[in-house]
Amino acid sequence: MSAVSVQTLGLPQALVPAADPLDLSGSQIYDPGNVLGTGLYQVKSSVQSAESRDMKLYVAIVDNYSGFDPAEWNSRTMKLTNMGPNSYLISLNVSDKQFSATSTTGSVLNSAQVNDLAMQVGASQFSAGEFASGISSFAQQLLQMSMSTASADAQAPAANAAQSATNRWLIVMLVAAMIVTVVLAVAVYRRNTVGVSSKNPQVDFDAVERADRNNELDTDESLLQLTDDYPAPEPAPEPELEAPQPEPTPSAPAVQAEEVSTTPATAQNEANYDKVLHELTDLTSLVFNSTEDLRSSELLLGATAVAPFANAVNSAQSRAAVLLAELAGADGLLTEARASEMTSKIAESKDQLSKEVSVFTKERHNPAEATKTLNRIATQWNDTRQELASAQAAVKKIHESYSAAPLGHSQENLTQATRLLKASYKGVLTGQEKAKAGDKKLASRYARGAERAITQASLASKHVTNLESFLGRISDELSALKVQISSDLDTIRDNDSYASGSEIAMAERALESSTQALAGRSDPVEALAKLRSVQVNLYRAFSGQEEIAAKMNEAPTELNRRLEQTEQLRAIVGTNLALRRKALDSQMLMDLARCDQLLEQTKRKMHTDPVAAVSMLNTCAEMLIQIDRELPVGFSSAQS
Repeated sequence: MSAVSVQTLGLPQALVPAADPLDLSGSQIYDPGNVLGTGLYQVKSSVQSAESRDMKLYVAIVDNYSGFDPAEWNSRTMKLTNMGPNSYLISLNVSDKQFSATSTTGSVLNSAQVNDLAMQVGASQFSAGEFASGISSFAQQLLQMSMSTASADAQAPAANAAQSATNRWLIVMLVAAMIVTVVLAVAVYRRNTVGVSSKNPQVDFDAVERADRNNELDTDESLLQLTDDYPAPEPAPEPELEAPQPEPTPSAPAVQAEEVSTTPATAQNEANYDKVLHELTDLTSLVFNSTEDLRSSELLLGATAVAPFANAVNSAQSRAAVLLAELAGADGLLTEARASEMTSKIAESKDQLSKEVSVFTKERHNPAEATKTLNRIATQWNDTRQELASAQAAVKKIHESYSAAPLGHSQENLTQATRLLKASYKGVLTGQEKAKAGDKKLASRYARGAERAITQASLASKHVTNLESFLGRISDELSALKVQISSDLDTIRDNDSYASGSEIAMAERALESSTQALAGRSDPVEALAKLRSVQVNLYRAFSGQEEIAAKMNEAPTELNRRLEQTEQLRAIVGTNLALRRKALDSQMLMDLARCDQLLEQTKRKMHTDPVAAVSMLNTCAEMLIQIDRELPVGFSSAQS
């Protein structure tokens, strides 16, 4: 085990028991005196985010180190806990006003790096008594630094392996070329001797990107006119409108009860937790689907007529958020009784949503009015095509102005919108043909598939245009904040020509990053998040200077604008997640739920504790950036 030097802080007094070195294997957060308070949720979020990426983060808050040197206390605690590689421990000593950070041997980051990181991102918040925010900031930077270090370490051996394999690869390529030549010759022969299949292509609106990948999107207004020679695809599958059945409850046969009773309590509670999380993931995916149906219903029937549907969607969203918040605080364990209650509530929401979807789908898609419905969808198609044209222009501007930002999602969303419009065109056209032939029920099914594809295409297109607008506002904010913090540093040095410290060093690095972002060489969203964090730390560290204290008191007045920007980022990330819902990762869903709770806590604390609200917003923004980066960029066949 390696250890780090202890850092002394102005930690406030609290009633926390002194502790000999601990065994933390039972819980990764030790806070018997409830020093974290409501911030416990925020710290749990950070711990679980690290764990989902193969890192273990432990947190211990004690009154004192029971006579041990802080580094020795950490080292002994890590040994008692039997921490494995890539494990990290941060402890806070409230009485002696100290903290200590360490890592185990074999971790991606050594203890010296961990110590420096804790000083840079957490020290000022710890000294102000903002333990949860400090730990969360430390965890976020620990995760990012660990991932970047691991990536850099992996590049060298990969390059060497590629170089050493060049000759073998050339040989393999020569052999492969010979094989391909033979295969192509056989294929040409078979094509010339076997008739071309006359089977019509199938349009599957649940995997629509497989259809017509190489066709251009025709923007002629006459596209939706009926033609006689267009091959009619197979109909999309009948939508499943029945309410899903809930999982069996514990009232199972006696044999099953005996099997459960033989399972260790902890293992069973973990299984209960996983089951509920899986059900919540399904509910969230259903909410995404239902929201699209709600949007289509509002366009046709008006908001007043679809109020019951909107209430069901909002109720399901709220219930999912509450249950996810409970899971976040459950430490991965749920009793059988509580799991059964939660599963029942989830099933109730699913049932209600499915009923509303069924009612309003029938309202929108009456087979007797199939021709009228297809005409309405044709108009919607043209409107969405115009949105796609705007999105294409927006993507071009984004790549010109923000080329270093992570833009993979926007490009793939644009591509997916194009695919969806191609497939929906086929659906409308084929539906018209079926209606003309008198099969209005089949025509209605095509209309239903086309409508869903158009709705998703519209959502993907709007994401791109919203992103362009958002990046423009972020760049303006970044430019203004850069000037402000540069001025703050000048003020600090005018008052104290010897002023120095980690806060100033971090501010200077963040200013350099912002310069790179404004020049299009790095991500402006991440640069702004870092600059805002260092601003708070800088103001706290030099609050003794009158000018800085005055600026610190003025900072909370910007909370409304910052909250609005964070909510906009939340909407952009949420759209990416909704579009890729068939690959929904439960951990990302949990992280997004934690961000939502931080936003709610921010709103409650804006007027009572604005400094804490600023820290929560910064943490939320950092989490959203991380979620968006880890979200799959493209759309596989399982994701459409």
